[in-house]
Amino acid sequence: MALGAQGIYGEAIKAYDEAIKIDPQYASAWYNKCLALAMEGKYDKALECNNESIRLNPTYFALPADPNNVDKWIEGLEDNDSDIRILAASMLSELNATRVADPLILTLNDNDSRVRASAAEALGKLRDPRALEPLILTLNDNDSRARWNAADALGKLKDSRAVEPLILALKDEDETVRSSAVEALVELNDTRCSRAIDRSAQG
Repeated sequence: MALGAQGIYGEAIKAYDEAIKIDPQYASAWYNKCLALAMEGKYDKALECNNESIRLNPTYFALPADPNNVDKWIEGLEDNDSDIRILAASMLSELNATRVADPLILTLNDNDSRVRASAAEALGKLRDPRALEPLILTLNDNDSRARWNAADALGKLKDSRAVEPLILALKDEDETVRSSAVEALVELNDTRCSRAIDRSAQG
């Protein structure tokens, strides 16, 4: 789902619609359209496309009929399809269930950087204190989006133990990561934060 993975789901859906017009039996187009619709929050339409994709190719992941099905989304974090793992992380972040934190923490070690970034973002939304140390480690991820989301998530956790790691992140090579670290430090409102931000601004 190359277009969808870039976050431009509307364009992705149009492209899949064109592919389906050309070949209505194109299972992959139905499947990818389903994922893009789900990421846009159009879950009923996503289910319709998912059902059609599975009719054409039964090996595809079946979305749960109930989007609040925690167990099914946790299962999705281990799917072979990276886009399903990304979708599962996103859906779990919307569910207020304490048991989703541990599977998402494990997903911070996924071999796909997009999935790791999605897991970090999800953990920030959940604000579960168990994610503190894993998110601090993710500040050293080799992917800038994962580091950026980890910094943002640490700001939402509001735990002073994240201050020093975030101060180090002010020296990250990526500007978006540095900006995210600044915003997180502002959120933490620790006396060390303002001094570190001032030093960073001065270069």
